[in-house]
Amino acid sequence: MGRPRPSCLGPAALIFLIAAAATAAAQTPTNRPEDRPQRESEEAAAAARAAAAAQNLPEGGPPISFDQILAAPDDLALNYRYALQQMRSGDLRGAATTLERMLLVDPNQSQIRLLYGVVLYRLDDLEEAGREFTALRSLPLDAESQAEIDRYMAQIALRQKRDRFTATLSLGAEYTTNRDAQPRTNLRLFGDVPLQAPSGRHDVGRLAIGSIAVRHDLNTQSRDELIGSALVYYDDQLHVKSQGLKAVELEAGGVIRTDLAAITPTLIYSNVLLDNHPYLSAPGAKLLVERKLLPGLDGFLLFSVEHQDFSANPTGPTVTAESGWRWNAQLGASFGLTPTMQLGATYRHTLKKAVAGFNAYSTNEATLTHTWLLGEGQFLLTTATYGIDSYAAADPFVSANRREDTTIRARTTYGVPLDTIARTLDGALPSEVGDIVLNLTFEANWINSTITNFAYNNYRTQMLLTKRWEF
Repeated sequence: MGRPRPSCLGPAALIFLIAAAATAAAQTPTNRPEDRPQRESEEAAAAARAAAAAQNLPEGGPPISFDQILAAPDDLALNYRYALQQMRSGDLRGAATTLERMLLVDPNQSQIRLLYGVVLYRLDDLEEAGREFTALRSLPLDAESQAEIDRYMAQIALRQKRDRFTATLSLGAEYTTNRDAQPRTNLRLFGDVPLQAPSGRHDVGRLAIGSIAVRHDLNTQSRDELIGSALVYYDDQLHVKSQGLKAVELEAGGVIRTDLAAITPTLIYSNVLLDNHPYLSAPGAKLLVERKLLPGLDGFLLFSVEHQDFSANPTGPTVTAESGWRWNAQLGASFGLTPTMQLGATYRHTLKKAVAGFNAYSTNEATLTHTWLLGEGQFLLTTATYGIDSYAAADPFVSANRREDTTIRARTTYGVPLDTIARTLDGALPSEVGDIVLNLTFEANWINSTITNFAYNNYRTQMLLTKRWEF
């Protein structure tokens, strides 16, 4: 027999597999790394709002009916508890009326006047609130009440400034079970040929999220403002370095308040590094419209557009094929179920264009959020998301089938101030430390896909310590 003739198909097959691997790497999983900073910063902002609401939650008690008030109009203790009940339900004007009626009976009741000042403050009647707190200082007060008056007077002085700054810093760590999003089948398709894939790698990461925002009062009757903010996101993975992320997000614009709605147009810009290499630069614009629809029911519309410019890097050498415009539209509402519970719902539609058709997609996503204020500054924030990503074309190097991903994400965060923990242990902390909030988070991600490459599970736990400053 003659010696076998060398085949020219070997190098061709090798080139095919290399190209397939490169283009498959370009098609990132459903939870795209460039979206992680914004998603985490939004979750951190929601937790901060819940923490603030939990800190301001008045004490509860047995329900009191208006008939009881009519039966005992001069019972100051009963009326005081009724005013607290009105505050908890969000009826601040009703609480103000109740307290005013009580002060007509006895204007020297310091605790009633203190609560009345707090209600005026929350109604944004800062001048009247300041007068109440100033008058209170001439009455005999315990140290705790005096400290509360000092705190509110400082807040009034801050809110009356034309330029106000808010800074937030969160530091902590996370643990993920499948950081590199390996498929649950341990198979990857290259030209519809299944090849063995490694198991997902669990990893520990260090997290830091820092932000600063400024608001400038334009001194108009409707309290219009100029606003600006900057956010820095840092996620350093211990082992899977290719998923280490650093990002900067900038936003600047204004708030226009009308009788119909508050309208906030802004310019936005984000820059992302993946594994310390340039990954994404995205300038864009955003328009937010917010309106109170009914008592206890708030709604919003959010539109945004950005041009995503991806840069080739060792983690994604062909991600430039993902560059293109991305449009987002969101519709949402939040409703107070009880004085301590709020339910929010959001629908989001995204349309992404890309250089390569198989990287273009549309997203339809629905999210439900439940906030539960537990007392003493504690809260529980739970989010459930269901989304479908439909890609415009099939990637011939991966599969002849067009990709469609379904994402289910469940997340819950428990928050508690360090001061609450210390008091539970019969200790005390200075206010500079006691108002730091400990956030403990668990998140589960289940992603199904028509392409096995992108079907995976990932579970994540996170701990963050968050400090907030206003100046």
